[in-house]
Amino acid sequence: MLHIAICEENLHDQEHLICLLEEYLQHHSTTISYDIFPTAAALKTTLKASNSHYDIFLLDISLPPSNWVILANELRQKNPATKMIFLTSSTDFVEESYALGAYYYMLKPLQSIKFFQLLDRLLAEPIKAVTLPFLLRSIDGFHRLQPADIIYIEAMRKKYQCYLSNDTMLEGLDGFAAATAQLRHSHNFIKPHRSYVVNMNYIIDCFDIELRLTTKTRIPVARGVSKQVMMAFLNYWKHL
Repeated sequence: MLHIAICEENLHDQEHLICLLEEYLQHHSTTISYDIFPTAAALKTTLKASNSHYDIFLLDISLPPSNWVILANELRQKNPATKMIFLTSSTDFVEESYALGAYYYMLKPLQSIKFFQLLDRLLAEPIKAVTLPFLLRSIDGFHRLQPADIIYIEAMRKKYQCYLSNDTMLEGLDGFAAATAQLRHSHNFIKPHRSYVVNMNYIIDCFDIELRLTTKTRIPVARGVSKQVMMAFLNYWKHL
């Protein structure tokens, strides 16, 4: 699964991008999630607040030059492997874009054939699992966890329970949605149900109605996402 952040201030261009993405998804057996941000500030605020993870950044460089240059530099510093695709109606910034580490440079209005070819190329590249540590706040203090050690997380009212590979369970005090945002935007975790986030490395069986884990735990799969869950599971193992 690809997680894409789109930073585009022009409403018409936003709608065009969404139409292209939805058209691509209708004709391809893959899963792509995307979030729209109208300004560089909005994107940076979200990244800082939720520690969200995105594989691809589609950046409108019609934004004031200082804004997109600063944003691109910050994204590159945070993750040198970040893939940034610059969108613009002018060729004036080609050299500067590639100097900033652009993965690709696309002219507006986007042409469907070229955009779809770019998505094909991105999806064909190996997927890297998230390695950022997961910070859990419990009644005793803070716990720095490696995502690979987390089997699954279950929402429990205003708290959540985090089940680990060493057969222990930690109870987190923060809200489930906010606490698991980082994991839900990584390639090796999936949300099969509103109350669960699961590490796909621990899934033995993936069915329409449930997941069976190495711990013999059974996790329900919501009816509306069963197809996406199965596709994400297949893509995960295909790219290991």
